This record gives sequence, C-alpha cells and structure tokens, in this order.
Amino acid sequence: MSDLAADAIERFARDRFWDEVGRAYTAMTPSQRREYRRETATWDGTLADGLKDEDWEEERRAGASAKTAPRGRVVDRRRSRPRA
Repeated sequence: MSDLAADAIERFARDRFWDEVGRAYTAMTPSQRREYRRETATWDGTLADGLKDEDWEEERRAGASAKTAPRGRVVDRRRSRPRA
C-alpha cells in the first residue's frame, strides 16, 4: 500500500509542477517568450560537444516494464512467505 501512496504522491507532485510550468509559460508576454526561446536555443548549443547522441530507449523500456511488473513483498532482501 505504501508503494501505491508513494506513486500517487510522486504523480501528484509531477503533475502539479508541469501545471505550474504551463501556467507560467501561458502568462508570458510575446517578448518574454522570444527571450525564453533564445535562451533555450543558447543552451541547446552547448550540446555540440562532438559526441554522438546516446540511445536510451532500452533503459526507458526496462524502467517502464519494471514499474508494471508485479511486486512481491520483500523482507530482509528475501521474499516473505505467506503466514499459515
């Protein structure tokens, strides 16, 4: 149950953060948006380090499947057995 609560709290915090980002972006004036886009374009230029892009798709899929896999209860790093 605590995993369920922790996941719900994390999702709520993430959703709240992105809602606030959306509201702040919507409240920007056109000149503020232009300045924001200029700044992010400058930061995007810092990625030109000569290294090729890494492919993180496999790690993303592994993380997604781990989140959907059924969880067993763990006690002292061993699976606990149901009590008789």
